Amino acid sequence: MPIAKFKRDEKSLKWQLYWVRANGRWEKYPELQPTKDLKKIVNEIECDPYHAF
Repeated sequence: MPIAKFKRDEKSLKWQLYWVRANGRWEKYPELQPTKDLKKIVNEIECDPYHAF
């Protein structure tokens, strides 16, 4: 089962992190703003300070 999803906005060229809720729905991860730096997203998933992943 996937635990995270990245979506890229074609206009801003920024990536947004999504997480899956217990009900199976994907939501924007509220603790990280869209970014062009994928390393920031990967780091957030690895550190998982809010136990979302």
